Amino acid sequence: MRYLLAREAHFPATHDRSDETPERIYIGRRFKNDMERLEKLFEMYTEMTKTEGAA
Repeated sequence: MRYLLAREAHFPATHDRSDETPERIYIGRRFKNDMERLEKLFEMYTEMTKTEGAA
C-alpha cells in the first residue's frame, strides 16, 4: 500500500520512467506517439501468435 501511495505522489514521473525502459528495449528510443506504440505492440503480438500457432 505504501508503494502505491508513494507512486501516486510522484505521478506522472513514475509512469514516464516505467514506460521509457521497455520502449528503449523494444526500439532503442522513446516512442514518438501512441500510434507508433500500438503498431509495435501489434507487430509483436502477430509474431507471438504465429510462433504459438506453429507449435
